[in-house]
Amino acid sequence: MQPDVDAEVDAYGEILKELKPTTASSKAETLEYPQLKTENFDKDEGGFEAEHQEINDELIRLKRQDVRSKVKHLELLAKHANDDSIPVDNRQFAADEFTKISIKMYGEPDPEVAGKILNEGLVEFYGKYDDIRTLVKSYLHGEYPGLFDLFGDDNQRWVGPSEIAELFEKGLNYLKSQNQKDWGDWQVLQVDSDKLSVSRSSKTICVGLHRSSDKLITVKGLFAHEVLRHARTAINGAKLDSLLSSGLPDHVPAEEGFATINEFAIADKIPDKLVDRYVDISAALGQLRVTSGNHIRIKRSKLVLAVIERLRRRYPDKSQDEIENIAYAHVNRIFRGTPGNDAISGVFTKDVVYFNGFIDMLKYIRAELDGGKSIKEIMKFVELGKFDPTNSDHVDYVKNKLKQA
Repeated sequence: MQPDVDAEVDAYGEILKELKPTTASSKAETLEYPQLKTENFDKDEGGFEAEHQEINDELIRLKRQDVRSKVKHLELLAKHANDDSIPVDNRQFAADEFTKISIKMYGEPDPEVAGKILNEGLVEFYGKYDDIRTLVKSYLHGEYPGLFDLFGDDNQRWVGPSEIAELFEKGLNYLKSQNQKDWGDWQVLQVDSDKLSVSRSSKTICVGLHRSSDKLITVKGLFAHEVLRHARTAINGAKLDSLLSSGLPDHVPAEEGFATINEFAIADKIPDKLVDRYVDISAALGQLRVTSGNHIRIKRSKLVLAVIERLRRRYPDKSQDEIENIAYAHVNRIFRGTPGNDAISGVFTKDVVYFNGFIDMLKYIRAELDGGKSIKEIMKFVELGKFDPTNSDHVDYVKNKLKQA
Protein backbone atom coordinates (compact mmCIF):
# COMPACT_ATOMS: atom_id res chain seq x y z
CA MET A 1 0.00 0.00 0.00
CA GLN A 2 1.23 3.48 -0.83
CA PRO A 3 0.93 5.56 2.33
CA ASP A 4 0.44 9.02 0.86
CA VAL A 5 -2.97 8.57 -0.70
CA ASP A 6 -4.04 12.14 0.06
CA ALA A 7 -1.01 13.34 -1.90
CA GLU A 8 -1.99 11.05 -4.77
CA VAL A 9 -5.50 12.44 -4.82
CA ASP A 10 -4.11 15.99 -4.74
CA ALA A 11 -1.73 15.16 -7.59
CA TYR A 12 -4.58 13.89 -9.74
CA GLY A 13 -6.63 16.96 -8.88
CA GLU A 14 -3.83 19.32 -9.85
CA ILE A 15 -3.15 17.71 -13.23
CA LEU A 16 -6.86 17.63 -14.05
CA LYS A 17 -7.06 21.35 -13.26
CA GLU A 18 -4.08 22.03 -15.52
CA LEU A 19 -5.65 19.98 -18.33
CA LYS A 20 -8.89 21.98 -18.24
CA PRO A 21 -9.06 24.28 -21.29
CA THR A 22 -10.09 27.90 -20.85
CA THR A 23 -13.76 28.76 -21.22
CA ALA A 24 -12.88 31.24 -23.96
CA SER A 25 -11.26 28.49 -26.06
CA SER A 26 -13.90 25.81 -25.45
CA LYS A 27 -15.55 26.36 -28.84
CA ALA A 28 -12.42 27.53 -30.64
CA GLU A 29 -10.41 25.49 -33.11
CA THR A 30 -7.57 25.16 -30.61
CA LEU A 31 -7.97 24.47 -26.90
CA GLU A 32 -5.79 26.66 -24.67
CA TYR A 33 -4.19 25.94 -21.28
CA PRO A 34 -2.46 28.96 -19.73
CA GLN A 35 -1.90 26.83 -16.59
CA LEU A 36 0.63 24.70 -18.48
CA LYS A 37 3.88 26.62 -18.24
CA THR A 38 6.47 25.08 -20.50
CA GLU A 39 9.94 24.36 -19.20
CA ASN A 40 12.64 26.59 -20.74
CA PHE A 41 14.92 24.53 -22.98
CA ASP A 42 17.89 25.86 -24.90
CA LYS A 43 16.75 25.77 -28.54
CA ASP A 44 19.59 27.92 -29.91
CA GLU A 45 22.07 25.05 -30.07
CA GLY A 46 21.07 21.57 -31.12
CA GLY A 47 17.49 22.49 -32.03
CA PHE A 48 14.61 20.19 -31.18
CA GLU A 49 16.75 17.05 -31.35
CA ALA A 50 18.52 18.03 -28.13
CA GLU A 51 15.20 18.92 -26.53
CA HIS A 52 13.63 15.69 -27.79
CA GLN A 53 16.42 13.71 -26.12
CA GLU A 54 15.89 15.70 -22.93
CA ILE A 55 12.16 14.88 -23.05
CA ASN A 56 12.88 11.20 -23.55
CA ASP A 57 15.45 11.14 -20.77
CA GLU A 58 12.89 12.74 -18.51
CA LEU A 59 10.19 10.28 -19.55
CA ILE A 60 12.47 7.29 -18.91
CA ARG A 61 13.28 8.65 -15.47
CA LEU A 62 9.59 9.06 -14.74
CA LYS A 63 8.53 5.55 -15.81
CA ARG A 64 7.72 4.34 -12.32
CA GLN A 65 4.38 2.79 -11.47
CA ASP A 66 3.26 5.17 -8.75
CA VAL A 67 0.59 7.76 -9.32
CA ARG A 68 2.84 10.78 -8.93
CA SER A 69 5.19 9.71 -11.72
CA LYS A 70 2.31 9.02 -14.09
CA VAL A 71 0.80 12.41 -13.36
CA LYS A 72 4.15 14.12 -13.91
CA HIS A 73 4.55 12.16 -17.13
CA LEU A 74 1.22 13.40 -18.49
CA GLU A 75 1.93 16.96 -17.40
CA LEU A 76 5.29 17.00 -19.17
CA LEU A 77 3.79 15.75 -22.42
CA ALA A 78 0.88 18.20 -22.22
CA LYS A 79 3.31 21.08 -21.81
CA HIS A 80 5.20 20.11 -24.95
CA ALA A 81 2.09 19.42 -27.01
CA ASN A 82 0.98 22.98 -26.23
CA ASP A 83 4.34 24.69 -26.75
CA ASP A 84 3.97 27.03 -29.76
CA SER A 85 7.74 27.48 -30.01
CA ILE A 86 8.53 23.97 -31.25
CA PRO A 87 7.70 22.33 -34.62
CA VAL A 88 4.20 20.99 -35.20
CA ASP A 89 5.37 17.43 -35.96
CA ASN A 90 7.23 17.28 -32.69
CA ARG A 91 4.26 18.68 -30.79
CA GLN A 92 2.15 15.91 -32.37
CA PHE A 93 4.77 13.41 -31.17
CA ALA A 94 4.19 14.68 -27.63
CA ALA A 95 0.41 14.48 -28.14
CA ASP A 96 0.70 10.85 -29.33
CA GLU A 97 2.82 10.00 -26.30
CA PHE A 98 0.24 11.76 -24.11
CA THR A 99 -2.41 9.41 -25.55
CA LYS A 100 -0.25 6.34 -24.92
CA ILE A 101 0.41 7.28 -21.29
CA SER A 102 -3.26 8.06 -20.78
CA ILE A 103 -4.10 4.56 -22.04
CA LYS A 104 -1.53 3.06 -19.65
CA MET A 105 -3.10 4.96 -16.78
CA TYR A 106 -6.78 4.55 -17.56
CA GLY A 107 -7.10 1.90 -20.28
CA GLU A 108 -8.93 2.17 -23.58
CA PRO A 109 -12.32 1.07 -24.90
CA ASP A 110 -12.83 -2.46 -26.18
CA PRO A 111 -13.42 -1.83 -29.91
CA GLU A 112 -15.84 -4.77 -30.14
CA VAL A 113 -17.93 -3.49 -27.23
CA ALA A 114 -17.90 0.10 -28.52
CA GLY A 115 -18.87 -1.05 -32.01
CA LYS A 116 -21.71 -3.19 -30.69
CA ILE A 117 -23.08 -0.30 -28.63
CA LEU A 118 -22.85 2.00 -31.65
CA ASN A 119 -24.66 -0.45 -33.93
CA GLU A 120 -27.04 -2.25 -31.58
CA GLY A 121 -27.49 0.04 -28.57
CA LEU A 122 -27.65 -1.21 -24.97
CA VAL A 123 -30.26 -3.98 -25.26
CA GLU A 124 -27.70 -6.64 -24.30
CA PHE A 125 -26.59 -4.75 -21.17
CA TYR A 126 -30.14 -4.22 -19.94
CA GLY A 127 -30.89 -7.88 -20.54
CA LYS A 128 -27.88 -8.98 -18.51
CA TYR A 129 -28.12 -6.61 -15.57
CA ASP A 130 -31.69 -5.35 -15.15
CA ASP A 131 -32.30 -7.72 -12.23
CA ILE A 132 -29.31 -6.20 -10.42
CA ARG A 133 -30.68 -2.71 -11.10
CA THR A 134 -33.95 -3.76 -9.46
CA LEU A 135 -32.17 -5.24 -6.43
CA VAL A 136 -29.97 -2.17 -5.87
CA LYS A 137 -32.99 0.10 -6.27
CA SER A 138 -34.86 -1.87 -3.59
CA TYR A 139 -31.81 -1.71 -1.34
CA LEU A 140 -31.48 2.08 -1.65
CA HIS A 141 -35.18 2.68 -1.08
CA GLY A 142 -34.99 0.40 1.95
CA GLU A 143 -32.01 2.22 3.40
CA TYR A 144 -33.44 5.69 2.72
CA PRO A 145 -37.25 5.35 2.85
CA GLY A 146 -39.07 8.37 1.48
CA LEU A 147 -35.89 10.17 0.42
CA PHE A 148 -36.63 10.37 -3.28
CA ASP A 149 -40.27 11.32 -2.68
CA LEU A 150 -38.91 14.66 -1.45
CA PHE A 151 -37.68 15.40 -4.99
CA GLY A 152 -41.21 15.19 -6.46
CA ASP A 153 -42.84 12.75 -8.85
CA ASP A 154 -42.88 14.59 -12.20
CA ASN A 155 -39.80 12.70 -13.35
CA GLN A 156 -39.80 13.99 -16.93
CA ARG A 157 -39.75 17.71 -16.14
CA TRP A 158 -36.56 19.66 -16.71
CA VAL A 159 -34.66 20.99 -13.68
CA GLY A 160 -32.12 23.82 -13.86
CA PRO A 161 -28.92 24.08 -11.79
CA SER A 162 -30.34 26.28 -9.03
CA GLU A 163 -33.20 23.86 -8.44
CA ILE A 164 -30.79 20.93 -8.57
CA ALA A 165 -28.93 22.54 -5.67
CA GLU A 166 -32.22 23.01 -3.80
CA LEU A 167 -33.19 19.36 -4.32
CA PHE A 168 -29.75 18.20 -3.16
CA GLU A 169 -30.21 20.38 -0.08
CA LYS A 170 -33.52 18.65 0.63
CA GLY A 171 -31.86 15.27 0.25
CA LEU A 172 -28.98 16.23 2.50
CA ASN A 173 -31.37 17.54 5.16
CA TYR A 174 -33.15 14.19 5.07
CA LEU A 175 -29.83 12.41 5.67
CA LYS A 176 -29.03 14.78 8.55
CA SER A 177 -32.39 13.99 10.14
CA GLN A 178 -31.57 10.29 9.93
CA ASN A 179 -27.95 10.51 11.11
CA GLN A 180 -26.71 13.89 12.36
CA LYS A 181 -23.36 12.45 13.42
CA ASP A 182 -22.47 11.32 9.90
CA TRP A 183 -24.00 14.15 7.88
CA GLY A 184 -24.19 17.12 10.25
CA ASP A 185 -21.14 18.97 8.89
CA TRP A 186 -21.94 18.43 5.21
CA GLN A 187 -23.36 21.21 3.05
CA VAL A 188 -24.45 21.91 -0.51
CA LEU A 189 -22.66 24.74 -2.31
CA GLN A 190 -23.47 26.39 -5.63
CA VAL A 191 -20.21 27.02 -7.47
CA ASP A 192 -19.10 28.90 -10.58
CA SER A 193 -18.64 25.86 -12.85
CA ASP A 194 -20.59 23.28 -14.80
CA LYS A 195 -19.61 20.39 -12.51
CA LEU A 196 -21.36 18.27 -9.94
CA SER A 197 -18.96 16.83 -7.38
CA VAL A 198 -18.25 15.85 -3.78
CA SER A 199 -15.33 17.17 -1.73
CA ARG A 200 -14.39 14.80 1.07
CA SER A 201 -11.99 17.22 2.75
CA SER A 202 -14.40 20.18 2.92
CA LYS A 203 -17.52 18.01 3.31
CA THR A 204 -19.28 19.80 0.49
CA ILE A 205 -21.51 18.74 -2.38
CA CYS A 206 -20.80 21.21 -5.17
CA VAL A 207 -23.45 22.01 -7.78
CA GLY A 208 -22.22 24.05 -10.73
CA LEU A 209 -24.35 27.03 -11.68
CA HIS A 210 -23.45 26.56 -15.35
CA ARG A 211 -24.72 22.99 -15.62
CA SER A 212 -27.23 22.21 -18.31
CA SER A 213 -30.72 21.31 -17.16
CA ASP A 214 -31.56 17.66 -16.40
CA LYS A 215 -34.78 15.73 -16.09
CA LEU A 216 -35.91 15.17 -12.51
CA ILE A 217 -35.38 11.41 -12.74
CA THR A 218 -31.77 12.09 -13.80
CA VAL A 219 -31.27 14.41 -10.81
CA LYS A 220 -32.46 11.67 -8.47
CA GLY A 221 -29.93 9.33 -10.04
CA LEU A 222 -27.17 11.91 -9.67
CA PHE A 223 -27.97 12.29 -5.97
CA ALA A 224 -27.63 8.52 -5.57
CA HIS A 225 -24.32 8.70 -7.45
CA GLU A 226 -22.67 11.66 -5.75
CA VAL A 227 -24.11 11.59 -2.24
CA LEU A 228 -25.24 8.03 -1.54
CA ARG A 229 -22.00 6.66 -2.95
CA HIS A 230 -19.13 9.17 -3.04
CA ALA A 231 -20.01 11.06 0.14
CA ARG A 232 -21.24 7.91 1.86
CA THR A 233 -17.98 6.01 1.31
CA ALA A 234 -15.93 9.04 2.40
CA ILE A 235 -17.86 9.07 5.69
CA ASN A 236 -17.78 5.31 6.22
CA GLY A 237 -14.13 5.02 5.23
CA ALA A 238 -13.10 7.67 7.76
CA LYS A 239 -14.53 5.51 10.55
CA LEU A 240 -11.95 2.83 9.72
CA ASP A 241 -8.97 4.59 8.20
CA SER A 242 -8.08 7.81 6.37
CA LEU A 243 -6.96 5.78 3.34
CA LEU A 244 -10.39 4.23 3.00
CA SER A 245 -11.94 7.69 3.11
CA SER A 246 -9.74 9.15 0.36
CA GLY A 247 -9.32 5.90 -1.54
CA LEU A 248 -6.87 3.02 -1.73
CA PRO A 249 -4.57 3.01 -4.79
CA ASP A 250 -6.42 2.16 -8.01
CA HIS A 251 -9.83 2.38 -6.35
CA VAL A 252 -11.35 4.76 -8.90
CA PRO A 253 -12.89 2.25 -11.37
CA ALA A 254 -14.68 0.44 -8.54
CA GLU A 255 -15.77 3.65 -6.80
CA GLU A 256 -17.15 5.14 -9.98
CA GLY A 257 -18.59 1.79 -11.00
CA PHE A 258 -20.70 1.50 -7.84
CA ALA A 259 -21.67 5.19 -8.04
CA THR A 260 -22.95 4.58 -11.57
CA ILE A 261 -24.80 1.45 -10.44
CA ASN A 262 -26.59 3.61 -7.86
CA GLU A 263 -27.46 6.10 -10.59
CA PHE A 264 -28.61 3.30 -12.92
CA ALA A 265 -30.82 1.87 -10.17
CA ILE A 266 -32.58 5.12 -9.24
CA ALA A 267 -32.85 6.68 -12.72
CA ASP A 268 -33.84 3.33 -14.32
CA LYS A 269 -31.37 4.00 -17.11
CA ILE A 270 -27.69 3.58 -17.89
CA PRO A 271 -26.41 7.20 -17.98
CA ASP A 272 -26.10 8.53 -21.53
CA LYS A 273 -22.82 10.32 -20.75
CA LEU A 274 -21.23 7.05 -19.60
CA VAL A 275 -21.94 5.36 -22.92
CA ASP A 276 -21.31 8.41 -25.11
CA ARG A 277 -17.87 9.01 -23.63
CA TYR A 278 -16.88 5.37 -24.06
CA VAL A 279 -17.96 5.20 -27.71
CA ASP A 280 -16.58 8.65 -28.59
CA ILE A 281 -13.19 7.92 -27.02
CA SER A 282 -13.13 4.80 -29.19
CA ALA A 283 -13.88 6.94 -32.25
CA ALA A 284 -11.20 9.49 -31.30
CA LEU A 285 -8.65 6.68 -30.98
CA GLY A 286 -9.56 5.37 -34.46
CA GLN A 287 -10.93 2.06 -33.18
CA LEU A 288 -14.24 2.23 -35.06
CA ARG A 289 -14.63 1.62 -38.76
CA VAL A 290 -16.02 4.50 -40.80
CA THR A 291 -18.11 4.23 -43.99
CA SER A 292 -15.03 3.46 -46.08
CA GLY A 293 -14.28 0.45 -43.90
CA ASN A 294 -11.06 1.98 -42.61
CA HIS A 295 -10.08 2.85 -39.05
CA ILE A 296 -9.63 6.63 -38.92
CA ARG A 297 -9.06 8.77 -35.84
CA ILE A 298 -11.98 11.18 -35.65
CA LYS A 299 -10.79 14.74 -35.12
CA ARG A 300 -12.31 17.00 -32.49
CA SER A 301 -13.88 19.29 -35.12
CA LYS A 302 -15.78 16.41 -36.74
CA LEU A 303 -16.69 14.73 -33.47
CA VAL A 304 -18.30 17.95 -32.22
CA LEU A 305 -20.58 18.02 -35.27
CA ALA A 306 -21.54 14.37 -34.80
CA VAL A 307 -22.30 14.89 -31.11
CA ILE A 308 -24.43 17.99 -31.85
CA GLU A 309 -26.53 15.92 -34.28
CA ARG A 310 -26.91 13.13 -31.72
CA LEU A 311 -27.99 15.57 -29.03
CA ARG A 312 -30.50 17.25 -31.36
CA ARG A 313 -32.22 13.89 -31.82
CA ARG A 314 -32.04 13.04 -28.13
CA TYR A 315 -33.16 16.41 -26.75
CA PRO A 316 -35.55 18.05 -29.23
CA ASP A 317 -36.75 20.47 -26.52
CA LYS A 318 -33.30 21.93 -25.77
CA SER A 319 -32.11 25.10 -27.48
CA GLN A 320 -29.34 24.99 -30.06
CA ASP A 321 -27.10 27.01 -27.73
CA GLU A 322 -27.57 24.55 -24.86
CA ILE A 323 -26.97 21.59 -27.18
CA GLU A 324 -23.73 23.14 -28.43
CA ASN A 325 -22.56 23.85 -24.88
CA ILE A 326 -23.16 20.22 -23.90
CA ALA A 327 -21.48 18.95 -27.07
CA TYR A 328 -18.32 21.03 -26.68
CA ALA A 329 -18.02 20.19 -22.97
CA HIS A 330 -18.35 16.50 -23.79
CA VAL A 331 -15.85 16.48 -26.67
CA ASN A 332 -13.34 18.71 -24.88
CA ARG A 333 -13.13 16.13 -22.07
CA ILE A 334 -11.87 13.64 -24.63
CA PHE A 335 -9.26 15.92 -26.18
CA ARG A 336 -8.24 17.88 -23.08
CA GLY A 337 -4.53 18.18 -22.43
CA THR A 338 -3.59 18.81 -26.07
CA PRO A 339 -4.61 21.57 -28.54
CA GLY A 340 -7.33 19.38 -30.05
CA ASN A 341 -7.11 21.03 -33.47
CA ASP A 342 -6.69 19.23 -36.80
CA ALA A 343 -2.89 19.61 -36.67
CA ILE A 344 -2.11 18.60 -33.07
CA SER A 345 -4.37 16.32 -31.14
CA GLY A 346 -4.18 13.67 -28.42
CA VAL A 347 -6.82 11.68 -26.53
CA PHE A 348 -7.36 11.67 -22.76
CA THR A 349 -8.96 8.31 -21.95
CA LYS A 350 -9.79 8.85 -18.26
CA ASP A 351 -13.55 8.50 -18.79
CA VAL A 352 -13.11 4.89 -19.94
CA VAL A 353 -12.65 3.83 -16.30
CA TYR A 354 -16.24 4.79 -15.50
CA PHE A 355 -17.75 2.44 -18.07
CA ASN A 356 -15.28 -0.35 -17.34
CA GLY A 357 -15.78 0.05 -13.60
CA PHE A 358 -19.56 -0.02 -14.06
CA ILE A 359 -19.48 -3.32 -15.95
CA ASP A 360 -16.83 -4.88 -13.68
CA MET A 361 -18.78 -4.04 -10.51
CA LEU A 362 -22.01 -5.38 -12.02
CA LYS A 363 -20.10 -8.61 -12.68
CA TYR A 364 -18.83 -8.56 -9.09
CA ILE A 365 -22.35 -8.19 -7.71
CA ARG A 366 -23.53 -11.04 -9.96
CA ALA A 367 -20.78 -13.33 -8.69
CA GLU A 368 -21.53 -12.47 -5.06
CA LEU A 369 -25.25 -13.08 -5.58
CA ASP A 370 -24.50 -16.39 -7.25
CA GLY A 371 -22.34 -17.23 -4.22
CA GLY A 372 -25.34 -16.88 -1.94
CA LYS A 373 -24.96 -13.35 -0.56
CA SER A 374 -27.89 -10.95 -0.34
CA ILE A 375 -27.82 -7.57 -2.05
CA LYS A 376 -27.79 -5.92 1.38
CA GLU A 377 -24.71 -7.88 2.46
CA ILE A 378 -22.94 -6.97 -0.76
CA MET A 379 -23.80 -3.27 -0.67
CA LYS A 380 -23.02 -2.83 3.02
CA PHE A 381 -19.55 -4.29 2.45
CA VAL A 382 -18.68 -2.23 -0.62
CA GLU A 383 -19.89 0.94 1.12
CA LEU A 384 -17.31 0.59 3.90
CA GLY A 385 -14.95 2.90 2.03
CA LYS A 386 -13.29 3.63 -1.28
CA PHE A 387 -11.69 0.36 -2.34
CA ASP A 388 -11.93 -2.28 -5.05
CA PRO A 389 -13.65 -5.45 -3.78
CA THR A 390 -12.17 -7.45 -6.67
CA ASN A 391 -8.65 -6.59 -5.48
CA SER A 392 -7.56 -9.15 -2.87
CA ASP A 393 -5.07 -6.72 -1.29
CA HIS A 394 -7.83 -4.16 -0.85
CA VAL A 395 -10.18 -6.73 0.66
CA ASP A 396 -7.51 -7.89 3.11
CA TYR A 397 -6.83 -4.27 4.06
CA VAL A 398 -10.52 -3.62 4.77
CA LYS A 399 -10.90 -6.82 6.77
CA ASN A 400 -7.87 -5.99 8.91
CA LYS A 401 -9.26 -2.53 9.61
CA LEU A 402 -12.60 -4.05 10.60
CA LYS A 403 -10.81 -6.33 13.08
CA GLN A 404 -9.02 -3.32 14.59
CA ALA A 405 -12.18 -1.19 14.82
